[in-house]
Amino acid sequence: MNKKLSLFVLLSMMACAPSAYSAEGCCCQSCICPPGPPGPVGPCCPVNGVFTGVYSLTAQTIPPGGNAILDLVAQTTSEFDLSQAGTTGVITILKSGIYFINWGVDGRLAPPYPSPVPAWSFAAYRNGVLLPGTSSGSFSITPDDICTHDSGLSIILLQAGDTVTLVNTSTKDFEATSNILGSTIPVASTRLNLILLTAL
Repeated sequence: MNKKLSLFVLLSMMACAPSAYSAEGCCCQSCICPPGPPGPVGPCCPVNGVFTGVYSLTAQTIPPGGNAILDLVAQTTSEFDLSQAGTTGVITILKSGIYFINWGVDGRLAPPYPSPVPAWSFAAYRNGVLLPGTSSGSFSITPDDICTHDSGLSIILLQAGDTVTLVNTSTKDFEATSNILGSTIPVASTRLNLILLTAL
């Protein structure tokens, strides 16, 4: 009985004794060692997504069938060739896929206005051919309507090598404008955005 009692007391003392931990370069209580030096910084995360956003702050007269000039880049990834966007308005696609497209123009029908006054319209073209569903129209009642807005959006199929343009589909010239009476800042006279939804 005494032997069993002594063994019980010994085990209890061992369980209640302070814990000590020894390792190379570490000697501390409660088995908690100080943190080591920080490791090297990892590589930066790559940009996710495929997109481009181009626009213009330049006043431009766009004839019927003419392309809108898009000479400024808001944001873009490398899957687009924008080298001609600022001169001919042509954007070349470098990655095939299903894209969301959004475009907009601000301005008015070029005077003089015939009677009845016609509406005006724009649309996106792929390789010089209308992309159905991207067209939209608006109306300038008089030349005093110095700035009317029109925009369109759609989901389209684009293959690598395709070109995209924003085209005046009106029967008259369109005056895209940026500096307008009543605005304290320039407005984008033309704009076009493309976002890849699904790569092919």
